[in-house]
Amino acid sequence: DVNKWGAERVSQWLAAAGFLDLVEPFDRVRVDGKLMLKADENFLREAIGMRHPLQVPRFLPSFLPSFLPSFIPFFFLPCGE
Repeated sequence: DVNKWGAERVSQWLAAAGFLDLVEPFDRVRVDGKLMLKADENFLREAIGMRHPLQVPRFLPSFLPSFLPSFIPFFFLPCGE
């Protein structure tokens, strides 16, 4: 459960997912699992320091597959009803 991850586990996930450049900024802010799940574009730019225009959109969808089971009911809701 990602909500229970500590900052060290988040750093391990970042490294394993190929976001080596984000390990130090996330460590500096002590981002845990709860905070990572709440991370939005503003947080990533202001607190983490993501500046490159493609860096934020590349990161945000990267952790969706890890959390997909909790979102599955949402994806099966009928559209336009």
